[in-house]
Amino acid sequence: MATLFCQKLTQRPKNPFASENPDNNPFSNPGSFTYTADGFAVTNIESIQRVAWQDTEALFGRKVNLYTIDWIRLDVFSNSGNSIRLTEKIAGRHPFLQRLSEQIPNV
Repeated sequence: MATLFCQKLTQRPKNPFASENPDNNPFSNPGSFTYTADGFAVTNIESIQRVAWQDTEALFGRKVNLYTIDWIRLDVFSNSGNSIRLTEKIAGRHPFLQRLSEQIPNV
């Protein structure tokens, strides 16, 4: 009886929000992003926006304080006038940030 009780204490409960599907891992799921040798594209319901890394003109990151929660976002602006707003809710933001730091090391 005591052994069974100790086993139950040492076993970690399964996270009901975790997925067995590796595509749901936020650190590896590309989300709506696709990558090419010279840039990236973001697909949404209405369109596809393509941006070459060399055309990235400005990046603005900020934390918005909404009292009960904080919202972190990154705005990406290109020379062609396109802009993309990334929030922490967008699937694929972790791989994008990794690639961004590889392509633009000063970020």
